[in-house]
Parts: sequence; structure tokens; C-alpha cells
Amino acid sequence: MRTNVLVLLCMLTLVGAQAQNKKERKKNNIQSITEWETTLENGKPSTRKTSYREFTRLGLCTLNIEYNSQGIEVLRQTTRYDKFNNKLEEIEFDSEKKKYKHQISKYNAFNDKTEETELNPSGVVLKKTVMIYDASGTKVKEMIYNGTGTLIRTNHFTYNSKKLKTGKKSLSAGNAMESEKKWDYVYY
Repeated sequence: MRTNVLVLLCMLTLVGAQAQNKKERKKNNIQSITEWETTLENGKPSTRKTSYREFTRLGLCTLNIEYNSQGIEVLRQTTRYDKFNNKLEEIEFDSEKKKYKHQISKYNAFNDKTEETELNPSGVVLKKTVMIYDASGTKVKEMIYNGTGTLIRTNHFTYNSKKLKTGKKSLSAGNAMESEKKWDYVYY
């Protein structure tokens, strides 16, 4: 009997696991997913909730809650999107690490992210990143400011003729180079 229950629970878990990606969630009209885990403890099955997620009709995750082994909520993420499916706001609280993250994004008419602001729990700006694009919509520069609006870093991006990123140069507020990354591509 216990074996049958475990097999049934495993099958139910597999059915839920099949609809994990955004395309499948949209196709199957999934509103939420609750993930359960059953383990054997001292020869007895023990079932607990491990996560709960809610989605829009388009399959975008709006709420994600994760639980620890005692069933206590340890992570809560809420996300808000605009009508173009751009992520406008994300709030995350990790109770185990006592970490809070609140991020607000803005977009231009071409759906390119133009600004990302990180706030503390009181709503005070901690960091702001402004993105600059060229006429073809390729991100060429990021300017990162601290909470008081002082420029702390600028990132410059370069691309090849196929619009693939080939370089990222990070400069301090005084234009001194902090780091540089380069990407090389091999084509078939």
C-alpha cells in the first residue's frame, strides 16, 4: 500500500514537472504550480510543500515562494509586468539570509530596458543603472549611480558585424579602467 502511494505521488510530481517552461505553462493555461516532495523518514513517507508559483495567462511568473524542509517560507519573489511582458518590478525577500531586493525597471518605446533602480525596504534608492542604445537598438553603454546619484561606474560595450557582443570595458567614475572582458566567436 505504501509503495502504491509513493508511486502515485511520484507520478503526480512528474506530471507537474512536465509543464515547467513558459511555453508549456501558456499552452496548458496553468495558473499556479505547487511542488510537493515525499521522502521516507524512518520508513514512513513524509510529504512537504517545497514551492508555490503563480503565472499570468502568458506563462510569466508573478509569484514564487520556496519553503525549507520544515515547511517554513524562506524565499518570496513577486514580479509585475507591463503589457509588452517587460519586467517592471521585482521584489525578493530571503528570510534565511535576511536579504531584501526591490528592483524597478523602465523601458523605451522599442522595449529596451533603459533604467534599473534598486531600492531598500524603505523605498530609498540604493543603486540606479541607466542603459544607452544606438540607433539600431544595441546597448552601447551603462552608467551606474549610487543612491545619492553619483556616478560610480560606466560600462561600454562593443559588437561585431553580427551584433554579437565582443567587449565590455568597465571604467570608474574618474574614467580609470576597472576591468575589461572580450568575447571571440568561432562560426561553422
